Amino acid sequence: RGGGAAEPEWLPQSDCVAVGLGSRDFPLDGRQPGWDSASFGYHSDDGQAFHGHGASGRPLGPACSPGDVVGAGYSLLSRRVFFSRNGVFLGAPYVAPAQLMPLYPLVGLDSRAPVEFNFGASPFALDTASLPPSLHRPATSKLSRVTSLEAAVRSALAFVGPAGGPAGW
Repeated sequence: RGGGAAEPEWLPQSDCVAVGLGSRDFPLDGRQPGWDSASFGYHSDDGQAFHGHGASGRPLGPACSPGDVVGAGYSLLSRRVFFSRNGVFLGAPYVAPAQLMPLYPLVGLDSRAPVEFNFGASPFALDTASLPPSLHRPATSKLSRVTSLEAAVRSALAFVGPAGGPAGW
């Protein structure tokens, strides 16, 4: 099924280590993974996943502790970005847009703590064979399942909502 994965391990209890994935457009200085539209990140200080900005993340797991192993990966089939902690799948909160592919491993360090990386030279803490099959199913939208023009228009209006069209639609 393929994809990418990386698992850094760190030791400190304070500061922030952000583990994630990003496109080649991600700036390598001044940003944590997930703080812009070119990257996705899981942050050790609050256990939240980020994409698009650093103002608010999605709760995904607990804050990390010394010795935790956090993984980031994605499915080549669905482009779903997933995270793990200590070998446990935490979820796939984002689907990467096609224009961001391929994704590369990223680690943002707001810490002076030592960090170890595993890019596949050793077995990952997360058994990738145990990932849920739904991770690899392509994301679908309401519009992708319609077959006629009339159904597409009605589906689009239902998706946008009644405020977007004339009365009675």
